[in-house]
Amino acid sequence: MSAFVSIARIVKVRGLKGELAAELLTDFPERFEGLEQVRVEGSGGASQEILESFRFHKGRVLLKFQGRDTPEAARPLLWAEVQVPEEQRYPLPADVFYHSDLIGCQVRNARLALGRVVDVLDTGAGSANLVIESPPEQGRPAQQWMLPLVRAFIQDIDLEKKTIRAEPPPGLLELKSPGGGWHLGKRKRRRIRSKQGRGKKAPGKGQRASDKGGRTPSSTAARASPALRPDSS
Repeated sequence: MSAFVSIARIVKVRGLKGELAAELLTDFPERFEGLEQVRVEGSGGASQEILESFRFHKGRVLLKFQGRDTPEAARPLLWAEVQVPEEQRYPLPADVFYHSDLIGCQVRNARLALGRVVDVLDTGAGSANLVIESPPEQGRPAQQWMLPLVRAFIQDIDLEKKTIRAEPPPGLLELKSPGGGWHLGKRKRRRIRSKQGRGKKAPGKGQRASDKGGRTPSSTAARASPALRPDSS
């Protein structure tokens, strides 16, 4: 089955001509240019729709689909997601990654398997944190912790192998017995600052952290991480 990425979520019927207002789920609004056919998936199933026109208004995209010329004809698409095939995702600059590609990656340092990425949280100002779930160990349930997506802690990201090589900041993880296990340190997490400035940001707004509930397994939001940058504010 083909995988799809969601680029907008329809939230409102607007006006009397079948126009629909949708929240953007992509960091690249310009991708609507030249878009002719999309997949629209909601609770009632999926349909192929011809995009007749679009325009942007107050942070949303207003969509008009062919053959849906009245509010009654457009209403069945309310709360559905507008999708394109995964292979049509926008190419990204170096050191910028789609959230859906980072999720599922195994995180390791030089000695240990640290866990698996289960989410990516945008924290604003071009910053993001990986949400990593540690494996259960010796009766301890799996735990989640966050690692800033910055060069100071991320040495390498290999999307083909779905692996991330990382060195968390001192104190975040405390090594235990010779068995090689670890647990979360007691140090309070703080935002890591830099003396060298911010580095480049990813294109777009980067508003949403991750895929939300209700999305089908075959689709993900087309959100991109900020550029993997020097340790910064």
